[in-house]
Amino acid sequence: EMDVEAMVETLQLPLTLYLQHINLTQLVVQDANRDPMLVVDAVDARLSLDDALNIEQLKISSSVFEADATGKLALDHPFELNAVVDAELRFTGTGELQNRTLPFRLKSSGDLDNLHLEFVSEPSGLRVDAVIHSPLDTPGWDVSGQLNRSPQPLVLGGQSIDINGLSFTGQGSLEDWALELASGINIGEHPVTQLELSATGGGPVIQLGPSLLKGEGIDLEFEGEINTAAQLETDLHVVINQLDPSYWMEDWPRGEWLSGQLDINNSKGRLNIPAGRVRVAGTGFEANIRADIDVDADRVDASLDWQELSWPLKTELPRFYSRAGR
Repeated sequence: EMDVEAMVETLQLPLTLYLQHINLTQLVVQDANRDPMLVVDAVDARLSLDDALNIEQLKISSSVFEADATGKLALDHPFELNAVVDAELRFTGTGELQNRTLPFRLKSSGDLDNLHLEFVSEPSGLRVDAVIHSPLDTPGWDVSGQLNRSPQPLVLGGQSIDINGLSFTGQGSLEDWALELASGINIGEHPVTQLELSATGGGPVIQLGPSLLKGEGIDLEFEGEINTAAQLETDLHVVINQLDPSYWMEDWPRGEWLSGQLDINNSKGRLNIPAGRVRVAGTGFEANIRADIDVDADRVDASLDWQELSWPLKTELPRFYSRAGR
């Protein structure tokens, strides 16, 4: 096992070594299979080395980012580190982020026992503050952050999704971590909906604690489990306190609420609802739902049982009425 601290200490010199001009071109970073992970077009640097490594200037450029950095790393324990990186990420390829940029500043202070990082991107109001404990040994962290608005709306099912006022806190390690997140979400023309999410994990399984999605026309609570071991698998229990389908169904009368509960499992191309029950407030309508949808096999196995089904809702002479059915 490599002793990084011992290796860093060997860089100390009894005199000062100045490296006034370092120029490198076409650097390729490869993974374990020798496939390119990153191609750097040019590196320009000016350094000095004595009892510390002083980065007086470091410029890195590639097709996807530009970075300017200065910093100082002490070469004896606890290896005090102070650095500032001004950079710009460029999103290439296709899609909604094509030709977008993300400028940011990353500052570090502290040492290699406890390292403080501050990440700021002004255009979107993104700020992340983190303390990394023992980064070279068994890393742990305390982190908090906020995002005023998403740099670019996401598009899902033809609907734009904007993030507004996201905040989060997290702590732990790779083996045992916890996260609390809250954010406003705009989906298409729908008013802002508030998401509050709690999660814990350690390994491939993420446990979702009591969480909620609440706003005009929607009030949901959910909890469950996400397994990322192979293919993404989710198990969720959803409580529908209130749901107004009129925001998504043109013929549904505004202000008529659904309530109920759903168990949802998504695994290996299959969506399974082993149990679900919904009601319409102020009516006798109640439905029990079960479904097993295999997308890869183009197969649907589902059942729907109902009581007191009528349409339109809450009318003396509905066009359709069924006391019970399946």
